[in-house]
Amino acid sequence: MKHPALFLIFPLTLFSVLSCNNVFLDNWWKEDIYYSVSSLGQNGIILASPDKAREGETISLKPTPLEDYYLDFLRYAYDMNNDGDFEDDIALGHIVIIDGTSFPMPPYNVLVVARFDITVS
Repeated sequence: MKHPALFLIFPLTLFSVLSCNNVFLDNWWKEDIYYSVSSLGQNGIILASPDKAREGETISLKPTPLEDYYLDFLRYAYDMNNDGDFEDDIALGHIVIIDGTSFPMPPYNVLVVARFDITVS
């Protein structure tokens, strides 16, 4: 054995890199998962940007009421099963009130709902 120190250093270095880099070890196999944003509203429209996002990314909304209407509220329902069926989730109360016109994307598909009320003159 001409270089015994080389064999001692390499295994220790490899171990220390693997043990200190837990973020890499925990996340190297995970794929980028994008969740979708759908919208629903009468008497106006809601534009969501982006319409697909990863968990934690900011979704910006642009609600635009029709003439003689105003935005009353924005909410979103999240699809716990990611099966595209929001009815059961709404019935179970999987609804979040949106404060402002943006929100962080949860790890589910969402349906943004806007209520536009008529302006009384």
